[in-house]
Amino acid sequence: MNQTIKSTITFITAVTSVINAYSIVINIPVSDPRLDMTTLLNNAIEKAAVYDGDTDIIIRLSPGVYNISRTASIPVHQHISNTTSEQENPQSIKHYGLYLKNLSRITIDGAGATLMTHGEMTAIAIDSCSNITIRDLTIDSADPSVPEMKVISRNDSIVTCCMSARTSCRISEDGKLYWIGDGWEFTGGIAQIYDGIHTRRCVSPMNKYRYAEQDNDILTFHYAAGEAPECQPGNVYQMRHSLRTEVATFINRSSDVMLSDISYHFLVNFGIVGQFCHNITLDNVVCAPDKNDERTCAGFADFVQLSGCSGKISVRNCHFSGSHDDPINIHGTHLKVVDYDHNSLTVRFMHNQTYGFMPFAAGDEIAAVDACSLRHFATAVVTDTEQLSDYDIKIRLDRDIRKLIAQHKNTVIENVTANPEVEITGCQFSLTPTRGLLLTTSRKAHIANNTFRNIPMSAILIADDGQSWYESGSVRDVTISNNRFIDCASPIISISPENSIFDGPVHSGIKIYDNEFIYSKNTDVPILVQAKSVEELSIRNNRTANCPEYQITLTGCTSVDIE
Repeated sequence: MNQTIKSTITFITAVTSVINAYSIVINIPVSDPRLDMTTLLNNAIEKAAVYDGDTDIIIRLSPGVYNISRTASIPVHQHISNTTSEQENPQSIKHYGLYLKNLSRITIDGAGATLMTHGEMTAIAIDSCSNITIRDLTIDSADPSVPEMKVISRNDSIVTCCMSARTSCRISEDGKLYWIGDGWEFTGGIAQIYDGIHTRRCVSPMNKYRYAEQDNDILTFHYAAGEAPECQPGNVYQMRHSLRTEVATFINRSSDVMLSDISYHFLVNFGIVGQFCHNITLDNVVCAPDKNDERTCAGFADFVQLSGCSGKISVRNCHFSGSHDDPINIHGTHLKVVDYDHNSLTVRFMHNQTYGFMPFAAGDEIAAVDACSLRHFATAVVTDTEQLSDYDIKIRLDRDIRKLIAQHKNTVIENVTANPEVEITGCQFSLTPTRGLLLTTSRKAHIANNTFRNIPMSAILIADDGQSWYESGSVRDVTISNNRFIDCASPIISISPENSIFDGPVHSGIKIYDNEFIYSKNTDVPILVQAKSVEELSIRNNRTANCPEYQITLTGCTSVDIE
């Protein structure tokens, strides 16, 4: 986007405010599709800040397309969980389209409008806010950073494809192809293939080609004899680089945030990320390609990643289809103990894509966990915190636990307070190359009345690890009921903590009942449930269709009730 609205006079004449008995409404004018509306929309947010906390503010868009751009965005130095390493993104600058900071009682009513991003950027950021609602909005990209192309023909040395909508490239003089967008380009990268039913990660067509040719939307890749990748006419290649530098929507240290009736047709480098928030609701959120569009991919990575949250997470009546990683991942973070004295610990972020933020606050309860067995062996309350670096944090405690830590070779710390209650109901999961949802929280979780279709890994994974991704922690009360699992891979429900030593159960209180497992054809004996290191596991009254035989596999489980 080359044109921006910068004039204050233009803003004042274009935006109107209406005061009524219940709220102040800031009406945004009909968008001009020729213009970049980023500045105008942020000016409206600044105008709403004048009334902050005194009354409810509604910023109401008009139907139409609002172009927002990385060029006109607000650059912010921000560390976001599970995104990029310091080596991948040294400056850690995010580019925010609509930026809500230190605000409360704000509603952005899209009124059916579309935010169309230009360039890799974070469309919406909500930071240190309360009582925020975003509703009735579509978010899409003019230049999605997952280019797509459909296979027209293939032999052992030539693959011919047609580029899909909003996919662009350039070819250098030596025949090397670069995918291009507004301010970005890449070559090579990671690929998935869509066959009309499944998506799966695959060998990239960009790996071994000798040179490429372009004729309008038609691309021809030339390979040495026998080195063309396996594919079929009609298959769609989805390609991306691996840098999660931006997220679709970032919700940070905020409370009572609702995303309602929103369609994300493309979710930039990462999805909706909630970090140390209290009470988040997603209601009728669609993360899927536009049905009126030929594109098959809606997301560069995970769709929803909620880390270190508290209160209640509600995901209701949502639709997830066309991701490049897990549709939902809800977890905490284990930090490794690297030093300790009588009443303090120095702990360190261990995974290179998660660092730079403060994961504790005074009053939080922490648990000391043996990283090998994943068993809690001590608890304490944080009295003070000090960020020593982007990776190391000192926390002072209300008690001395050093003797207990000394008894364990490898100790990690979990913030027990930062564990939410979770409700995931009435949702649809499909077209992912990985799992349907990952969940690790010690508070009550209810996964009910959802449909999982053609999930190629476990539809539901309850993990916990202290040595790989460092995603905590143990679950205590999970109910999985009245879900439908259609043609999903084994094990369909996997309870698989990554404990290398068994010193007692890691998880407890898991109930799996009244679910239906459906197969279109009976080709093997599926594993419905695989469970490891669980105490009090109940599996009852589940049904199978077109599947006369099935397995349930248990390792190190106690107090098991199977019907």
